[in-house]
Formats: sequence, C-alpha cells, structure tokens
Amino acid sequence: MGRLSELSAPTVPRLAFSLFVGAAISITAITVVARLMFDLKIVKSDLGLLLLAAMAINELLGLLVLAIVLGLIGDRSHGTAIPGQLAMIVGGTVLMAGVATTLGRTLTTRTLQWFDARGLPNPATPTRNTGCRLHS
Repeated sequence: MGRLSELSAPTVPRLAFSLFVGAAISITAITVVARLMFDLKIVKSDLGLLLLAAMAINELLGLLVLAIVLGLIGDRSHGTAIPGQLAMIVGGTVLMAGVATTLGRTLTTRTLQWFDARGLPNPATPTRNTGCRLHS
C-alpha cells in the first residue's frame, strides 16, 4: 500500500480517512484573508464584503463535510454512518449556524458598540503598541 495507509488507524476505512484529509485541507483560513483585505483597505467595499460572505459560506460547508466525515469515521464497525447520525450532524451544524448568524451577530454588534461608547480600541483594529516593553 501507499503512505496513506501508514497514517490512518487500521480500523478506519481508507475512503473515510481520505475524505477526512480532503475536508480538513479544504477549510480555508478566513481570518488571514480578512486581515489581508483589512490591510489593503478593501474589507468594507462591495467586493470585500462579497468575498468575506463567500468565504464564510465556504467555511461552513467545509465544516459540515468535516463533521459528516468524522461521523463516518466514528462508526468503526461498518465504515458508514447511520442515517440518524448524519441527520444529527447536519441538524446540529445548521442549528449552530443559525445561532451564530442571529444571536452571534447581535452580541458582536452590541460588544463593538460597548467598546465604541467607552472609547476603547475596536478588537478588530490593530493597535500600534501591541508588544510588551521591558524596562531594565
């Protein structure tokens, strides 16, 4: 066999392990791209908002696929997930996405308003003196 069989446990089906590796690699680093767009000053433009929204959807779908694959790997006796398990995984992911887009959005907005009202720096805005200075 190849190197792939050396990386996975003997009880994990080869297809499930391959899907896991593919799903894990497909998840993007949205924070890195958001920081680059912030530095380029395009984060609040139409293009920047469209890119962030598309990346958020891509991230959500990637995590959904990863959760399903982990469900497949979790059932080591057959190598396939029971339909009830898949329904719970998909339902839980959709529920979490719904909570994050409703309650999370409200809490984030209120937290940023709280920072603004007190004159504190916005957590998403980098400050100049973030390093620790040691005095001798």
